[in-house]
Amino acid sequence: MALSWISRFFPGRRREQELHELRRTLEEKNRILSTLAHELRTPLTVMQTTTAVLLEELPGPLSPRQRHFLESMHENTCRMVQFAEAMLADIKVGREWMPLNAQYLNLRRIVQRVKTSMQPLLEERHQSLRIIFPSLLSRPRGNETWIYHVLTNLIHNAAKHAGEGGVVIISVTQHDHCVSLTVSDNGHGLLRAGREKIFEEFYQEEPQADASLQGSGLGLAIVRNVIERHGGKVYVTTASGLGTMVSFTLPLEPTPESAPEPDEKG
Repeated sequence: MALSWISRFFPGRRREQELHELRRTLEEKNRILSTLAHELRTPLTVMQTTTAVLLEELPGPLSPRQRHFLESMHENTCRMVQFAEAMLADIKVGREWMPLNAQYLNLRRIVQRVKTSMQPLLEERHQSLRIIFPSLLSRPRGNETWIYHVLTNLIHNAAKHAGEGGVVIISVTQHDHCVSLTVSDNGHGLLRAGREKIFEEFYQEEPQADASLQGSGLGLAIVRNVIERHGGKVYVTTASGLGTMVSFTLPLEPTPESAPEPDEKG
């Protein structure tokens, strides 16, 4: 009765209490999920490494039946490791990290780092990666680690759709008020249903036979969350049979630190 009377005459206070309770519940949920993902990731990573060593037959030769079982175990372990890492990333993005870690970004350096890390995967599928930079490129503010992960996610997704022997392109464009980065592929493109759901958590257009390209479906949801926290936007252009382009923008600040720098040779 007393609570009902307070709620009637102080509705604003009740809403504040409800919001506080909701935030506390969500934070507790994230804490539990984060702990669970951490605890799962460590033994799964050990299993992933162990099965990889066994498949290389370093301890000894395998029979065809043993190889079949190990390949299945390795594929599913890789999938679970990726899922645990994506869950941790999604929880981290949901927290207030931007004010603490924002800096002026050297996009040339970040893109080159991503290229180096993704090259083995692309070479395994006989895919090529091309990079296009403008002669002058400004430095937007942001979190270097998260922009690196955004590009890695987008290239991984492009490689998944480009197919054997496909081409993935990273193009960076300088605008007056922002810098845009686009990752495109010459794959099969997305159907209309996939276009509408591409940024939903856990959505995957189709299952992948290749475990190295099998994701959790969290990748593009995280991409959009990260870029929106940077004050940017994400756009998708796709045509069935022609490929897909995913672009994102990073806003520029009118300061000397973000002024365009010439192309770095060598």
